[in-house]
Amino acid sequence: LPFFHYADSAERDLNFAFYEDSLRYDAFNADVSQPALIFQGLHDASVDHRTVEAFAKTRPNVTLSLLDDDHQLIASLPRMWHDIAPFLGLEE
Repeated sequence: LPFFHYADSAERDLNFAFYEDSLRYDAFNADVSQPALIFQGLHDASVDHRTVEAFAKTRPNVTLSLLDDDHQLIASLPRMWHDIAPFLGLEE
């Protein structure tokens, strides 16, 4: 099936096996113990922010930042770096 590839700014074919493989995993039952920082666009046409909110809500080690942006998050890059630096311990 054709899907838009954001890095290439063009449609690319994605083999159905990718979807079949995804059925083997249950993200909501995954044991995620390391600290995680998630940025999610509220206007993302590919990933529904409510799904990401549900994932993060049950994990106290996950910090979710909902941004007024789309899937690429380009408009949010300065904000993201502002949040990433302290998360990684890179504050000056």
